[in-house]
Amino acid sequence: MIKYFVIMVCATHWVACGWGMVPTFMEDDLADLNSDAERRLKGGGSAPAPSGDLPPGLNWISRVEDQLQIPFGTLSVTHAYALCLEYALGIMCMGYASVTQENLAELWYSVFCMLIAGALYAYMIGGICGALAMEDPAETHYKESMDLLMKFMDEKEIPPDMKIRAFEYLEYCKPLMQHQFHVQVLELMPKSLRGDICLHTNGPQLSRMKFFNASDERENREFCMAVSCVLEPVAFPPNETIYVIGDRATCLYIITRGLVKHMKQFQFRILIPEDHFGEEMVVEDYNRHATARTLSYAECSQLFRDSLFEILDARPKLFKDTRHKIRREAIRLQLHHHITTIGYLVKAVKRQEGLQPLTQEDVLEHKRRYRSAKDAKQKALGPKVDKSDKDEEEDDCSAVVKLKALTGKEDVKTILLGKSTKQ
Repeated sequence: MIKYFVIMVCATHWVACGWGMVPTFMEDDLADLNSDAERRLKGGGSAPAPSGDLPPGLNWISRVEDQLQIPFGTLSVTHAYALCLEYALGIMCMGYASVTQENLAELWYSVFCMLIAGALYAYMIGGICGALAMEDPAETHYKESMDLLMKFMDEKEIPPDMKIRAFEYLEYCKPLMQHQFHVQVLELMPKSLRGDICLHTNGPQLSRMKFFNASDERENREFCMAVSCVLEPVAFPPNETIYVIGDRATCLYIITRGLVKHMKQFQFRILIPEDHFGEEMVVEDYNRHATARTLSYAECSQLFRDSLFEILDARPKLFKDTRHKIRREAIRLQLHHHITTIGYLVKAVKRQEGLQPLTQEDVLEHKRRYRSAKDAKQKALGPKVDKSDKDEEEDDCSAVVKLKALTGKEDVKTILLGKSTKQ
């Protein structure tokens, strides 16, 4: 842009200077005209009247001086340069200004300037338009996509409400279009620099995943750099189902913008930016055991299972600890799912059999019976160092907490005492 501006300023100045120099080739004619005017004034006559009937051989300066009713050759330099500059700007647009040609030399100069200035003007306009169009290719791609979508909607006679939804979604996806061009630029960078840039942009999100954080600092950095380079952005509209129970777990999602509702067995949690979900993909041939749905427009970075294990297989010695953490996370997820499923099944069976949840008095009665039985057993075995009442109470509480975690809140007491309505 600066280059074209400098070219325009220089070309305009040169054309203006040339237009101002043309009358200097006719100074002899002006001198004769001034002498004739002085003789008329001395002989009792009058100066040439500004009637437009000037003698031949005059120039545009003489014409201006005649229109201003000032003596010939007395036009100021500032006034003359302003008129020349106006003429030059008019020539750049293939037109004329307030001054016109008064002789053959000025006419030929105008024709020459029109040829040169017209070509220069077309070159500058094309260059400026090209620079503006290529200034942000993502913006250009977004506008072209929006125009194409609008044309498609009009041809198919899409209802207005669907048009609004489509335009809003495309507008929300504008950062994803920018990401496509950013990836093209990153591919030009060396591998180490590209990894550092990706780690800077995605490192905070990956650091929140415990099974991705190895104890060795070098291993952790190299792994996060490799994962950051394979993350792919994706956008979802409001109330969009990302996956449901039973779908194949193929990728993990990291929220960049928006809110997501994660529902699992009558429990749900709201996920915000930098949270992740879908970690079941670390288990081979595993299905989803939850449902994820967007609450607003949401943008996520997705990591596919195949890409993850390609990274692990590429450098098995370096990523040994990370692979161990991922395997342990897979075992934890499977174990947690099976135990939770058993707990809900037990809970359902107990309800079908008519078992009632115990009250606080029932739990205290159980503790009393348990202590009595333990005391009787210790008396039968002989004297022995016993735990204090406080330690026994803590053991009982820890047992209750463990059973709650395995089977649910309401039926823990039932399992402890085995009480039912039938009994």
